[in-house]
Amino acid sequence: MEYLSEIVGKTVYDVNGRDIGVAQDLELSLSEDEVFLRVKGEPLKGIRGRMKEFLPMSEIDYVDGGVHLYKTLDEVKGILEDVFMSAVHSHKCKDLVGRPVTSNEDEIGRVSDFGIDSEANQVVMLVEGPRIREVFGRRTERIPIIDVIEIVETIRLQHDVDTLSRRISEKREA
Repeated sequence: MEYLSEIVGKTVYDVNGRDIGVAQDLELSLSEDEVFLRVKGEPLKGIRGRMKEFLPMSEIDYVDGGVHLYKTLDEVKGILEDVFMSAVHSHKCKDLVGRPVTSNEDEIGRVSDFGIDSEANQVVMLVEGPRIREVFGRRTERIPIIDVIEIVETIRLQHDVDTLSRRISEKREA
């Protein structure tokens, strides 16, 4: 599991090891059901004349000392050209850290970080709080972004706590 707090500031490399920029944040779009890596770098200027682009998380191969892509920058160019974040309502994940998470109007905890679960190929929120400990038996729980229905003052989940707990337990046992 790679965490947003660990990814921010890392260099992003294409498949040939070319430095294409620095990871700045994850951008979450509920309407597109997608999470993007916000990358800033000089090599990106050749795409649309700007230094900042949004890379779909599906293009990331692995993360170690840097963030590594499956493809070359030229191969990713067409994908990046199709991403128009200005036309999409999205949220910077760094801005969501500390925000309350609710289920059926009950606060279950607060976001402490975001993670990339490469095994399950999904982005998760790390949520911690007394209700998380009570229901899940641990200090922090990974809640998949796909379980988020709305982001306003709180991050609202689509399931009640019991259903969410059951779904997460079933995924762990599978």
